[in-house]
Parts: sequence; C-alpha cells; structure tokens
Amino acid sequence: MIDMFNYMNLDVFVVGNHEFDWGIETIVEYFDPNTLGTKAEYPLLAANLFYKGTEQRPDFIDAYAIIEKGDLKIGVIGTIGSGLESSISKSRVEDYEFQSPTYWTQYYIDVLTNEYQVDIIFTINHGVDSYYNEQMTSNASVDAVFNGHTHRTELSLISGVPVMQSSSNARALGYLSYEIDGSNNVSLVVYDNLFRSDDSRLLSPHPGLENLIQTYVDQIKPLLNEAILYAANTYDRTTLTKFMAEVIRDAAGADVGIHNSGGTRDSLVSGQAITVATTYKLFPFDNQIISVYIKGSEVISLLYNSSVEYSLKNGLTENDIDVDAYYWVATNDYVFGNYDEFQVYEDIYYPEVVDRIAFEDELRERAE
Repeated sequence: MIDMFNYMNLDVFVVGNHEFDWGIETIVEYFDPNTLGTKAEYPLLAANLFYKGTEQRPDFIDAYAIIEKGDLKIGVIGTIGSGLESSISKSRVEDYEFQSPTYWTQYYIDVLTNEYQVDIIFTINHGVDSYYNEQMTSNASVDAVFNGHTHRTELSLISGVPVMQSSSNARALGYLSYEIDGSNNVSLVVYDNLFRSDDSRLLSPHPGLENLIQTYVDQIKPLLNEAILYAANTYDRTTLTKFMAEVIRDAAGADVGIHNSGGTRDSLVSGQAITVATTYKLFPFDNQIISVYIKGSEVISLLYNSSVEYSLKNGLTENDIDVDAYYWVATNDYVFGNYDEFQVYEDIYYPEVVDRIAFEDELRERAE
C-alpha cells in the first residue's frame, strides 16, 4: 500500500484505528528514514495522538502538513476520531490516547494561519463527529472538512463549507474544485462524491498503478489461485461469525468460543472457491486467540451480547451454565481487551495462533 500511495503522489495520510492493527510502531517504520525498506513519500498525520498522560506524539507522526502548489500554500490538519481507542485491541493502544480532535485542530488552525499564513486549510478527522464538524465549519479559516471511519457516503454544505466522507474500499471518490483569484482567495465551485457512473475515468484501472499491483499479485499467485475448498452453500457474515467462534473454541480447547461480528468482513456464495486470499477478505485482522477461565455469570453476559456470536462445546447448553462455576472461554485479542466480561479471570491460556490461521487450518482439514 505504501508503494502504491507513493506512485499516486499522495500528499498526506491520516492515522485511523486500523493503523494500530499491527501496532502503530510498525506503521511509523515506513516514515522513519533510519529504517530499511520502502519509505513513504508523504507525511503521516494525527494532531491529537499522544503517549498516554503526555502531549508527546510518537516520532514521525505530524500534526499538519503544508502543501505548496505554485504560490498557493495549503494547510492540512489530520486527527483520529475521539473515542476510537475502543475500536482497537487494548494491548495495541494502551500506551496512547486520542485527545480532543476539535481542540487540537483549532490549535493548529491558529498555527497555520498566524505563523505560516496559509491560503487554504483542510481538516481531516478519522471519525464522524457532529460537534467537530460544526466547530470546523464555523471557523472562517477552514475551507473543507473530511470525515472517515464509518464507511458511509456523506456530503453536506455547512456555513458554506463542504463536509464529506467518500464511502470505503474505493466505492466513491471525493472531488472538490475551487476558483483562485490573483490574491490567492479561493471560492468553492464543485463538491461531490463521484461514482463509476459519473466519470469514464473511474471505469478502468490506471495502467501504471495496475502494473505496480500486478508485480505484487505475481508474488502471491498461489494464495490467490489455490482453492482450499469450495463453499457448499451461501454463508452470510452472521453464519461465518458463528463458525469462527467454533474454530476459536476448538483451537483453544475451550468450553465456549466467542467472535465479534465486526471481525467478519465478508460473506461466501455457493460454489465460491475459498483461497488463502479469501480468508483475508473474511477475517482481515491478525487477531490472536486468547482463552480465559471466567465465572459463569460473565459467560452468560457474553452469550446475550448482540455484538458477538458464540459456540458451546458438545453437550453444553445455555441452560447448563452455572453463574457461580468457571468456564474456559476463548476469543480474539480485540474482544479480550475491549469487553468487560474478560477483565477478571482466574487463569489465562495463549494458544499462540491467529484466528484466521486457525480458520484456514480448519478448511484444509475439511478439504482432506
């Protein structure tokens, strides 16, 4: 992705919750000139991301960028949404905090306006926060506000300032156009989310980028082409979440398996070839399986939580669970760190396997 963004001449990238999936320290290596390998040719922004209890950002993460186009100076401020710590595995974010995106954006608006005299200011928040949007659009210095995280397509004009979010997975392209006069004053002409039906250029791949992608495809062809198994039926995300709960339980030898619905990102259709690449589409996160010995009252609470699906070992039913007894409950590290039921336990076991790998192993066993 870094290589592709470099090719696209990306100007900035804003930290979101998924930059923590492998640990934020893994991502910043691509921005550290002292490390080997591919280097990002654009800045990584998160004005409100700090080490917990400090106002110190991790190295190589900036609050803003100034982009110069001709004699035009464009200031861009990036933030991660307030409260998104809960969307990240606890172990990956426990040393960090996301302070108010509104406060820190306004702080750097003053810096860009007074110290650098920029002509245009764009603010980008990886979140959808109505208070943030209202405060930004009421600031005379802000020319556009971009939102993220919720994957929705949104477009509005608040106090004459465009506010947009452009779906997800390249389904839409946010497009803004301004007129600029001789004094570098700008006026909005067009603000829109473009789709494939809006512009013929969105109907076909860019040849250079397609060639670059192909160099990676060539290296992983077996993962894309080898069919481990074919789907006997159509399976929706809920069914696959329940199945993953079973896989997790079996991998840990637990009494109960728990998997969160948000951790399953795709479905299967009848007859579909399931490849290694498919397993990444279904379960894209490198979530480690963790099993803990917890009280039955906490188990019951989990079984009635609408955001998860569960699997019970053979012979065990919901009615069998004793509120005062203890049970081994296996889940992924995201659920373990972010659900209250797992915070008090008598014992813990790490099978040292990623849930997606356990899923692949199960498929291969069934294929045999």
